[in-house]
Amino acid sequence: MLNFILLAIAITGIIALLLVGYISNLKFRQKLARVDQKKVDQNLIQIKDLEVSNPVLAVIEADKLLDYVLKGASSKGGFTDRLKSQEYRLTNVQATWDSHKLRNR
Repeated sequence: MLNFILLAIAITGIIALLLVGYISNLKFRQKLARVDQKKVDQNLIQIKDLEVSNPVLAVIEADKLLDYVLKGASSKGGFTDRLKSQEYRLTNVQATWDSHKLRNR
């Protein structure tokens, strides 16, 4: 039960970070011109549906979606480097990092 709660918190945190980071300011949005908004929207819907039926898969998909958006903003380095480069735009980087580590277990 505790794992399920942690997964739900992780999913919610990743989704919130995606949304806040994605619309935070014009420069960021301009950099994200190569990000397919329709793909992001569809994946967010899929992730919300998976939250209840398959929370583990929801965390994996949310992590992949965040990485896709981060690549659109900064293509340098791996996930960690991209996350650090956008750290000032995100509200809770530690929760995102914890979710990413949880996903990779």
